[in-house]
Amino acid sequence: MKTIKVLLIVSGITIILVVVSIKSFPEWLAIPGGLLMLSGIAFNWVLDAGGKVKGWTELLEKKGAVSREDELQRNLNLKRRIENDFSDWLNYFPENRKRNSKMLLRAFDGKQYPNSNNPDKFGEYSWFAAEIKSIYHDGIEFIYGIDELVIYNDNKWDFSKNAKGQYLEKINAYRVGQINFSDIVDYDLKGDDRHNFPHFFCKFRHKGLPFEATYYECVDEKPPYYYEFKDKKS
Repeated sequence: MKTIKVLLIVSGITIILVVVSIKSFPEWLAIPGGLLMLSGIAFNWVLDAGGKVKGWTELLEKKGAVSREDELQRNLNLKRRIENDFSDWLNYFPENRKRNSKMLLRAFDGKQYPNSNNPDKFGEYSWFAAEIKSIYHDGIEFIYGIDELVIYNDNKWDFSKNAKGQYLEKINAYRVGQINFSDIVDYDLKGDDRHNFPHFFCKFRHKGLPFEATYYECVDEKPPYYYEFKDKKS
């Protein structure tokens, strides 16, 4: 689709150049094949001016895009707001919090809430509950499930349902998802009449989820405590 838009833009500019050239130098029409020759020259000039089609594509993609500086400033401002508005949660360990850690994660452009919640092509949902955990360097962490894992003697792990051969032990681990500040559009502290707790409106652009990364944390706090997908047994 982007390529088609680029070709339309290039063709439009080419036509304008041809018309202007003919008005300025009508002699082109007297030359056999002059119009075709002029069109070719104008077309090649437009491509060169745009750094070929790739350059025009990049220009089209960047149109209206937020600069890195603006995105950084926006994310820092969002981080400060979250640290202030969610201090009753983030300043305490979950067991010491006086407020329920339950939040609702919603696709900012979702149309299903609150009437339905059908899974998408990845089997994921456009809104679901999760527990706010902590701030990390690029965003916020949420706990959105518990899975049973098996640990092998080479420090690899797997889901217990996939266990093969001998393993050291089984553990329960929190499934922790990390949402980048860039993927958080906004939030509503009070929620609504259906779910009267904070709602986070996010971009669900990671295979149907808002999480840029997921890892596991041992429920019983047994070392090594954390399990990343790079260490999952293949």
